[in-house]
Amino acid sequence: MTIVCPGFVKTDVSINAFAGSGALHNKMDPQTETGTDPKVCAFDILRGVADRKHEIYVGHRASISIYLRRFFPQLLYRILLRTKPT
Repeated sequence: MTIVCPGFVKTDVSINAFAGSGALHNKMDPQTETGTDPKVCAFDILRGVADRKHEIYVGHRASISIYLRRFFPQLLYRILLRTKPT
């Protein structure tokens, strides 16, 4: 089994997301826009599975949240609670 922890990957996920009002968000978030190309992400996942890795961290800027979650989980939760949805 391999756990994949994705960072920002350039997909239409933010375009197809719903806003708090229930309407479609209908725009690309800046973090997603500058994210990793989906083909690169898919290759990294396949390579990690082939190498029998237990965890794979893929995508743009995944590493900061990984270390916060691992070493300072309460700090990460406080940051996420204060983050406003776009």
